[in-house]
Amino acid sequence: MTTDRACTDCGVDVSALTPRDAAAAVRSYPRRFREAGATDTKPGRATAVALLRAADDLYRVLVEDQPILRTRPSDVPAALDTAAERLALVIDRATGDDWKRTGSRAGTPVTALDIAREAVHEGAHQLRIAAVTDVTQP
Repeated sequence: MTTDRACTDCGVDVSALTPRDAAAAVRSYPRRFREAGATDTKPGRATAVALLRAADDLYRVLVEDQPILRTRPSDVPAALDTAAERLALVIDRATGDDWKRTGSRAGTPVTALDIAREAVHEGAHQLRIAAVTDVTQP
């Protein structure tokens, strides 16, 4: 997933997103999915799982030295409200050079800031999917 330019699939560009903006965006997802009627749909559930994974990955990058991160989202079900707030709290606690800390995913370095930006992108991407699909079908 790219964090340095606009996504070629959905057009979302998180390259200039600050940690404060990332936390605000993540906190907005439960409301935005509810407004779209998509909280308990495939895109809503995918977002919840992605945010939960991002919270875990970001926490590990902040407290461990160059951890090896999972390459695929976990299959752990999560409530979107809970997952969004958990990630936003981890984002809120990171400061300054914390955002330069790195982990590794599939042999590729990833910074703490990349993880936050990827989570925002995933939520925005899934909202776009929800907007163009029949959200009445779980």
